[in-house]
Amino acid sequence: GVDEYENPALAGFLASAQARCTSENLFDQTRRYIKGIVSERLRNLAPQQDHLAQVVHAAADTSFSKIEIFTLNHDCLIEKVLERAKIPFTTGFKPDAEGLRRWDRMEFAESGKKIRLNKLHGSIDWYLTSSQTPGWSRVCIPPENHDRFDMLDDGPAMLIGTFNKMQEYTIGINADLFCAFRMALWKIDRLVISGYSFGDKGVNASITEWIRHNPAN
Repeated sequence: GVDEYENPALAGFLASAQARCTSENLFDQTRRYIKGIVSERLRNLAPQQDHLAQVVHAAADTSFSKIEIFTLNHDCLIEKVLERAKIPFTTGFKPDAEGLRRWDRMEFAESGKKIRLNKLHGSIDWYLTSSQTPGWSRVCIPPENHDRFDMLDDGPAMLIGTFNKMQEYTIGINADLFCAFRMALWKIDRLVISGYSFGDKGVNASITEWIRHNPAN
């Protein structure tokens, strides 16, 4: 929302922009529209998956006891490749009594599975439930036919945009995932990066800090 920015240089501009809008919800409607377009484009694409063969090879390599995969993509290609290869992995979601798969930070941290998939910017199949079940996160992966479940109409739980991600890394599931990313960095001295355009300031800062921490990194 426009009220989340604390930069005083923007305060006057944002107040003026809100006053000129014909609808108080114009910004929210625009955001929902963008998220809807992004999710539909990604959902309907059937791109090549050959480039993910390295993930399958690594999973089958017994010299690796644990594999951490961090992606900024919103699609579900990696999940599909792992499932097709019958490779156990966790994204931190587990079933609840209602038939939803809900985010659970303990499942993510202690599942015991060899592969942990960390989607820092969310996913096209993540949604927010409008009601809070005690002890469970509101972020869930509903079944394909989820009409009977009470979901917010805000579209998938994804981070899109340029300057909002740094704020989102401090709350909710995004904070948990970003913390896991930083913790994983301090346990390694080699980082493999593929397809990342270095447009995320939070990720860039963490990688830069990690590189400078030790000349061997």
